[in-house]
Amino acid sequence: MTDVNENLAENSIEDVPEIGLSQENMDVLYNYGMQLFSAGSYEKAEELFSGLCLFNVAESKYWHAKGECRAKRGEHHGAYRCFSAASIISPREPQHLLSAALCQMKLSKPEVAQVCLQQVLEMKPEDEAIIKKAELLLQKCLQTA
Repeated sequence: MTDVNENLAENSIEDVPEIGLSQENMDVLYNYGMQLFSAGSYEKAEELFSGLCLFNVAESKYWHAKGECRAKRGEHHGAYRCFSAASIISPREPQHLLSAALCQMKLSKPEVAQVCLQQVLEMKPEDEAIIKKAELLLQKCLQTA
């Protein structure tokens, strides 16, 4: 055991082989995860997206997809955390906040959902469907609060 420790101590971090996936392979895995999601295999899809999040923590679509899987499984608190991570990575993408708001509504926290929805509307998204959905959900929050 001492020989192993001595060998490890002699090597620098540069000597450690790089472990990773090419972007092409990650895209293939992401697409496969989306197929699993579409087929209703949310747990398997989430496992795949979790792995992708580990390989590239700065890719918001992996976090969003993981959040969607958790939301479909009724794990709204965990889904909210994933959507929040996606929103931090891509702060100009309104869909992350919209999905986060839906989770907060499911968690009976209309005040928090309202903040998310107001932020979506302040972004002035080009997609009219997102604006309409945010406005409708905001009205629902105001009625519930």
